[in-house]
Amino acid sequence: MVTVTSSVGKKSRDVLDKDRDAIALVYNTLPRFVGNISADGTFDLFDEFVEPRDDDIDFNIFYEKVSPLFPELSRKEILERWLTNKRALLDDGALTYYVQLQVNDVLDVDTFIRHDVDEYVQRLQHEIAVFAKTAQEKAANLRKLQTGIPHTQFFKKSKTYRLSTDADVPLPVLFDNFTPSRALPFASYAGMYKYAKTFTPQPGMDVSSPDTIILVRLDLRRNETSNVFVYLTPAGTVNCEFEGSVVENDGEIIALLVLESLNIEANPRVVQIGVQGSYFFIGYTIDRYIFPEFVMNNAAVSSQISLGEFTVPSRTGPTRVYFPAKQVTGTIASKTVTVGTSDYTHVSHLASVGDPYIRLFVSRAATDSDAADFVDTIARILHAYTGVEALETTL
Repeated sequence: MVTVTSSVGKKSRDVLDKDRDAIALVYNTLPRFVGNISADGTFDLFDEFVEPRDDDIDFNIFYEKVSPLFPELSRKEILERWLTNKRALLDDGALTYYVQLQVNDVLDVDTFIRHDVDEYVQRLQHEIAVFAKTAQEKAANLRKLQTGIPHTQFFKKSKTYRLSTDADVPLPVLFDNFTPSRALPFASYAGMYKYAKTFTPQPGMDVSSPDTIILVRLDLRRNETSNVFVYLTPAGTVNCEFEGSVVENDGEIIALLVLESLNIEANPRVVQIGVQGSYFFIGYTIDRYIFPEFVMNNAAVSSQISLGEFTVPSRTGPTRVYFPAKQVTGTIASKTVTVGTSDYTHVSHLASVGDPYIRLFVSRAATDSDAADFVDTIARILHAYTGVEALETTL
């Protein structure tokens, strides 16, 4: 276990486990109000940002500061939390009008302050109470699955990053500014296209949107292409999302290339928002008929994971798995060690050709920590499953 201590505000408290749910329980809040947990174990709490410490009523400055730290929160929810803590200050109609000019039609500020704020607080407190009860029940069920089977390390395939800037350049201007390069040879926007003379557009690259500039990034080492999505935040600032390799600092390198291609002069803020990769359970198998039945009929297990809606016993291929506690999705399947497969490099030194193993592919996880919680839960479930399967085999 690690110690996690809040990095902002007047108070700090140690929290066991790098777990947003656990932090939210300790601080009597919701997981979406807990920011990403950094490698050194620090994190941001939204509740501490909105403490009424001063008479500052510039919402846009506040929003630009906190929105990159709490990407799950909408502009409206951030505004509601901010107004709740500023309501005593905003009794003055002139100040209320000043805030309304900043937020346009996101919310009727005067109506919220005078009529809706108490109901909003009650609704939020009810949501926190429901979350706490559910989280405690899930933790109790997980304790019933005490032991997990062994698994390999996380073999990462790729990461997804978000680049945030303070630049407020309209998308048409950004598209006009785009300069194709070897690394970023193609761009599309609102039915218009730009590409390098040495680049041949492939089928499917003609997709465009009036709300997003789509850049094509060429990985020169692998000769593979991926997309970079450039869009404006509700505050009007430029953001980008893109996939990169697991090489250290790859996200920052790609971000600089994107900024250069769009002629944006800004200090980039790059955060990881997704990771893909695989874990392996060597020497174990799951039966595609028995495993779904086991998950659905075991309350402790079904409270932790759910299977894809199209997973049926007659279906071949991997079983889709959803881990709602961390919003992680993946697939699980039995395999045998086979020369020449994508898995072979990772499992060949642990097993012989023809030996069985289970592959858990993490198709979507926000952080490495979320992926680790996912595999830990699956390992516990598989320990319970293998015990049940062995018992049924002997009957």
